[in-house]
Amino acid sequence: MLHHPSWRVWHLSWDAARREHEFQEALASRDIIGQAKGMIMERYSKDANQAFEMLRQLSHDTNVPLAEVAAKIVDAAQAHPR
Repeated sequence: MLHHPSWRVWHLSWDAARREHEFQEALASRDIIGQAKGMIMERYSKDANQAFEMLRQLSHDTNVPLAEVAAKIVDAAQAHPR
């Protein structure tokens, strides 16, 4: 049964869909991280590397994934604009 051609086609199709979904999630995370970096750079007069390091350290200290930390920063800034 596992070697049936239709199984193989289904498996390849599912695998491709999964990879596409992961790719789209990675792009979304990258965009959110970039937005959060920009906010940190503007607010705290940091360069891109320093802003990323601040995000990374906060992620590490709170044991929260970096993309989630970035999303919380962006959400908070949008909820309370300057």
